[in-house]
Amino acid sequence: MKKTKFAAETGSSEVASPRVSKRARDARAEGSTPPKAARSAMSEESTAVTRVAPLPHMAMPRIGQAGSARSAKPRKGEVPAIGAEVRQTHLAFKTSLHEKLRARNVTSAQWAFFRILWNEDGINQKDLAQRVGVRSATAVPAISILARNGYVRRVRSSRDRRNVYVYLTEAGRQLAFDLIPFATANNKRALKGIAPTDVKRLMEMLWTIQQNLAY
Repeated sequence: MKKTKFAAETGSSEVASPRVSKRARDARAEGSTPPKAARSAMSEESTAVTRVAPLPHMAMPRIGQAGSARSAKPRKGEVPAIGAEVRQTHLAFKTSLHEKLRARNVTSAQWAFFRILWNEDGINQKDLAQRVGVRSATAVPAISILARNGYVRRVRSSRDRRNVYVYLTEAGRQLAFDLIPFATANNKRALKGIAPTDVKRLMEMLWTIQQNLAY
């Protein structure tokens, strides 16, 4: 083989590398696999995929099913997707309230605090968080926003400085006259076409589910 220019000038015994095409150099630079090896790798990968055990079946809420599957009957022995259906129902309520609440600088999360305070004003902040179903660390910033917007005020106990009580302001009380009738009408809309006896049964079943899942 011929010496490289560098080898000829320096007296090195290094020899020239075989000529490699630009396509081959690009393939090496990109770490590409030769076509035959690539086909073999793809074949092995495909075989590996077919050997994976199928995932366990899970019932889907109607909104998550495709096409005619939405009206399909549940499989025999299938556990209904009750959690997913309740979630979809909650999202429907949340969406219907959203615009009304947003116009008053109230979020759907803060709405839960109002519902408690409108029925029991001056409640301990920790108890309020528990009633809403959130941790105190989550409740504190939410209540702070309500206070900043002028809807509530917080009063620290003179006996125990660790206790903070939450009271509605006049603006917070007036908000009830606007939002409670809207929420009531929204509930009536949701229950349209459902007999009162079925509504009663529905509430009983929801309470049972909540008790079954209680910590």
